[in-house]
Amino acid sequence: MASHNATTVAAVPANAEAAAAAPAAAPAADFDATPFLSLEARSRSASVLKSFYPITIRPGMRSLGGGLPHPSSFAVTQFTAGLHHHEAPDSHSAAVRVAARGSERSAVVDEPTAAKPLTVEEFLQYAPGTGWGTARDAIRSALLTNNDAAPKYADWDFIVTHGNTSAFDMCMRTFFDRGDGMIVEEYAYSSVLEQMVPHGVTPVSVRVDAEGMVPSDIRRAVESFRTAHPHGRCNVLYIVPTGQNPTGTVMGVQRRRDLLAVCRELGLLVVEDDPYSYLELPDYLPAERRSEYRFRGIGGLMPTLLSMDTEGRVVHLFTFSKILAPGFRVGFMAANKALLKYLTFTTEVTVQSASGFSQGYLSGILNQWGRDGLDVYAVGLQKQYTHRRDVMIEALLKAMGPIPAGAAPPAEFVTPCAGMFVWLKVNLPAGAPASTMTAIHQRLVDRGVLVIPGELFVAERYARRLGRIQAADRNEAVPAWATTELDQPIPYFRMAFSFAKDEMMAEAMVILAEVLTEFGCGGSAGVAEK
Repeated sequence: MASHNATTVAAVPANAEAAAAAPAAAPAADFDATPFLSLEARSRSASVLKSFYPITIRPGMRSLGGGLPHPSSFAVTQFTAGLHHHEAPDSHSAAVRVAARGSERSAVVDEPTAAKPLTVEEFLQYAPGTGWGTARDAIRSALLTNNDAAPKYADWDFIVTHGNTSAFDMCMRTFFDRGDGMIVEEYAYSSVLEQMVPHGVTPVSVRVDAEGMVPSDIRRAVESFRTAHPHGRCNVLYIVPTGQNPTGTVMGVQRRRDLLAVCRELGLLVVEDDPYSYLELPDYLPAERRSEYRFRGIGGLMPTLLSMDTEGRVVHLFTFSKILAPGFRVGFMAANKALLKYLTFTTEVTVQSASGFSQGYLSGILNQWGRDGLDVYAVGLQKQYTHRRDVMIEALLKAMGPIPAGAAPPAEFVTPCAGMFVWLKVNLPAGAPASTMTAIHQRLVDRGVLVIPGELFVAERYARRLGRIQAADRNEAVPAWATTELDQPIPYFRMAFSFAKDEMMAEAMVILAEVLTEFGCGGSAGVAEK
């Protein structure tokens, strides 16, 4: 990945005009899901018990079918949560309340009215695998009614999920058999890579640069896997296009178009992981120019791949973890109906549905805020994360100090324009032992600073681990390419600016600079290449 000392990679302007350049397409009703389905998915059908749900809710139906606990037996009769103010995430205003039907106050919110009353009887009962209609209506109204957010074909829908980690697990079970491969960025989210290995799915690395995954390298990766694994499929690509974890890159509009074009040519499905799009940040500016910052809210953001999809090729995973709170464990998964059907089948007999508490609160919050309120709240989040990013960048630049002409700094980075992370490239001294990054990390921990080693995000590391597991399972010799974790040190650290207090980040950057200098990083004596 290309990196530059304190260089800001400007986000390509993302607006409705740019996104609308893709032509509208005919409905994707003829989409053939079969080539993408696992044996598990092909073996599934709709839950026989949940198939009776539409009959159960008919007016006047005397239902003796479902084993539904009577609402009078529920231990909870109402639940209430205070909300941060739209404009200032560190202040509080109205509350969201979900109460029992017939109670003194059954409406969901204390201020504006909701689209329909939400009740404990509804949200704490067994739910459809797609999620409660009230929650779906609230999500659709606040997030998916805008033409720029919806895909460019007709036959799509979405289901409510437990968040993106659970949604990705559903994708693994639905689209992959053991022995398959999945296209990923060469530095990818470690929890995704850790899910792939137990499923027997090989991460297939594609090169990244300062704008994320490089589309021109996808063909090489696909053909390489298909040649080496003639009996395995490699027809799904996983990507985080905005605020990539761990690198923090943002993929521009044209690159997104190029990626979709390559995927169309190679017949690839795209799993778009979207936890950070609402944390899109302005380009970094020095303190004296920050009055120029403009925050996009939820309008004018970089278009999602889903919104550019004309064929039903994108499965979009969205989570509210970074917007509301990770403990909500709620999000949604959007896709063409032919694929979503199988994802719903899996949901119905595994997690069944997202938490009723979470769906209730989510519905209340979105109905109270509406799209305009969510936009204002997103601006508040973007301001907060921009401040945090700027604190880390300023402290890092100050700690590194002036760099003599012709000398390499101890570390380099690309200033992120979305998400929560700075991806720091350490300029190791030439000839540094392979253990140097481990020693630096331990020294930082000893001095009270925690960063995440970059090697934990290297897709090839997990591919080699799976190769060793597969060889042992077949009682075969480990292939030469899989005998070691990695061939060389990975000189990167991931640093989160999302949580630590300002003063703690400043202190951490001073310690980081001191430790890197202690290990001879940067300077004029030459640095190791990676």
